[in-house]
Parts: sequence; C-alpha cells; structure tokens
Amino acid sequence: MNIFECAITKEEKAKAYYEHLEKESILPEQKQLFSLLAAAEQQHIDALRGMKETMAANGSELEMLNEPHEPTRLPDGENMVKEMKRNPDLFLHAVQEEERDISYYEDLAAKVEDAGVRVNLLLIAEEERKHLEVVENVYSYAEAPRNYLVAPEFGNMEEL
Repeated sequence: MNIFECAITKEEKAKAYYEHLEKESILPEQKQLFSLLAAAEQQHIDALRGMKETMAANGSELEMLNEPHEPTRLPDGENMVKEMKRNPDLFLHAVQEEERDISYYEDLAAKVEDAGVRVNLLLIAEEERKHLEVVENVYSYAEAPRNYLVAPEFGNMEEL
C-alpha cells in the first residue's frame, strides 16, 4: 500500500466532506468556514502529491506495511450541520482529527523497520503539522468577528 496514496485519499475525503457541509450550511459564516477548509484540504492534497512525486523521482520507498490506513472519523454531514447550529465550536473536531493523524503517522514510523519508509512517514507527519497550523488559522480567521475586545475608553460611554 502506497503511503502517499493513503494520505491523499484521506485528504480527498475530508475535502469532499467540507464541500458537502458548505452546501448544507445555512449560515454565511459556516459556508465561508467550510469553503476555506475545503481550500486548505486542496492545498494539502497538492503538497502531498508534490512530495510523492519528489520521493518517487529520488527512488525512495513509497510502500509501507500491510497495516491499513486508519479511516478518518468524519461525523455525518447533516448531523454536523444541525449540531453546529447549537455548538459553533464543533469545528474543533477538524483540529482533533489533524492531531490524531499526526500521531498516527508518528506511531507508524516508530513501528517501521525500513528507514526509507520511516523517513516518508515522518515527512507526512510534518506536512500534517503544517496543515494543522493552516486549519487553526482558518478557524481563527472565521472566529475573528466574534472575538474582539472593546477599548476601555469606549466601553462605557455613560456619564457618571
């Protein structure tokens, strides 16, 4: 099983999931959030494909153990949209999935005896870290209108 193909397939499923959520969402903020997440997944897919091509050109080992790739645990789309109406921070599920993916690749790298496969798994884990940072930045950007401080001089305009 090709290491990079597994990672790319997982990210393609996540992108399709965010695109579905974008279509199903009613609130403009959620539509924007899921649109940005889908775009971030596409950038991540492109980066993984580039890594795969570079490794193949260098003759690096792309095959891994017979251990199957863990499927991404994505909540049902309709239930996710309904739940987000009650809990806007449910998006943090995406952050948790990215953290879980990083751990998965690092744990798998620790089990592998082949140095080439180990290097590739650690490279994917590092790419997942970069992607996690992008996902967190998307969330911060989407939440910015709700998270602000009022300057003290303008906070209380009433006379004493």
